Amino acid sequence: MTKHTLTARYYTLPPPDEGPVREVWVVCHGYGQLASHFLRHFQAIVAPGRLIVAPEGLSRFYLDGADGQGNHGTYQRIAASWMTRDDRDAEIADQAAYLDAVFAEVCARHDVDPKAARLVGFGFSQGAATIGRWLDRSPLLAERSHRAQRFITWGNVPPHDLDWPEARATWLDAADVQIVVGAEDPFLTPEHLAQAQVVLDGIGVAYEVVCFDGGHRLHAETLREVAGAVADGVRS
Repeated sequence: MTKHTLTARYYTLPPPDEGPVREVWVVCHGYGQLASHFLRHFQAIVAPGRLIVAPEGLSRFYLDGADGQGNHGTYQRIAASWMTRDDRDAEIADQAAYLDAVFAEVCARHDVDPKAARLVGFGFSQGAATIGRWLDRSPLLAERSHRAQRFITWGNVPPHDLDWPEARATWLDAADVQIVVGAEDPFLTPEHLAQAQVVLDGIGVAYEVVCFDGGHRLHAETLREVAGAVADGVRS
């Protein structure tokens, strides 16, 4: 695992060989996580030709600060968040610019054309909205023939604030869309999932729902099934 810094930090898991990078996964963590910890889960899908990139949310904070009742923690546990509702539009624009910069830099570092590399956008929980908005609004990705070959949300659904007909026409229809949900996830409930399905069905976007036994967390076996030991096209 290699640490990099660009405005905020990001981490990468490079392929285990010296061959060319053919597929780039950009994976965004959830609320209250750190990219370095989050990326460890993706050791399960390291494969020849696959580069995995975990940017970190632009806002870091203490998880164990004051509890609102006058009790104070040790201020040792640090976490990150992608955004809050404060100055929301500006934060979303900052996210897109930051993720564009990370994607461009990591592609240059590995001698990959950012306009041609196979791209998988993966988001867990809060990161699912971040990835979806990046795919939708990125000036860099808009120059690609396909903004992303795959769009995977885990523990969440695609962001509700997309212009759905426009998104379908410009990129969603061309991406393989998967929604991964734990059977015991308290946040992505069946009702929440059903609401998103009504929207996706209504605009005619094809998608797959992948379920596993578990809660609001990544699950190694399911992650391997979703990714494939070596994804289609990685070695082609």
